[in-house]
Amino acid sequence: MRCEELRKYLSPYIDSELDAAVCTAVVDHLAQCQSCNQRFNQEQEIERLLAERLRKEGMPDAFWKAVLAKLDTSKNIRISRYGIKWLVPAVVIPVLAIALSAVFLWVKVPERGLIPVVQDIHGRYLKEEISLGPEVSWPEEFKRVSLPSWLPQSGEVEGHQFRLIGVRPCDINDTKAAYCVYECCRIPVSIFVLRKEDLRSFPQARDMLEKNRGSVMLSRRGMNLGMIDLGEVVICGISSHSIGSFLETFKRV
Repeated sequence: MRCEELRKYLSPYIDSELDAAVCTAVVDHLAQCQSCNQRFNQEQEIERLLAERLRKEGMPDAFWKAVLAKLDTSKNIRISRYGIKWLVPAVVIPVLAIALSAVFLWVKVPERGLIPVVQDIHGRYLKEEISLGPEVSWPEEFKRVSLPSWLPQSGEVEGHQFRLIGVRPCDINDTKAAYCVYECCRIPVSIFVLRKEDLRSFPQARDMLEKNRGSVMLSRRGMNLGMIDLGEVVICGISSHSIGSFLETFKRV
């Protein structure tokens, strides 16, 4: 994939609108091209800031005043000396349609795919913006999932020592998940546990898993990412440490 081609895929990639084949090509290119990586980071940051702003802001008063002014104008048409009453719906209905469309566009918050979000959370943990203690707390929605009853605590895999730091609930684009932090060879590893049924909110990740028979391993910007399908749940991991063998421990517990 060339740089010019990748640029037209950046926005749908962030919004999880690409199929698995194109998504893989995008990931591979971003892993090799520093210029496109920088552009991707900029667009991702813009969407993040926009989402934060839209969550806080309401519809401006000036907008509603403009709508009311239009409606007042339509009333004047109805009572004008020409008496052309049929013009009322012709004016009011478009105004209301514009108003409803504007409200929808105003409150809509851009959604990001699974991989960019877990990258963001892991980065915030590394910056110590997120703290995690030794407690293990699962989302309420996970009560019927068998995985929380067991979890790799500590051990060794292929000569690498790992241990669990803690578990706490988190939201990924309004989807409930469990955020687990490990250390492997003293390097932080972020693990995200999602219910399989919730993967429908992330079609890009779901398609990648299906195409790769339930196991995906990627490397991007010095970070290793992996996903495995365990039936009831999907495990997604990210770290600067290699994580392929570590994720396999979730299958063997």
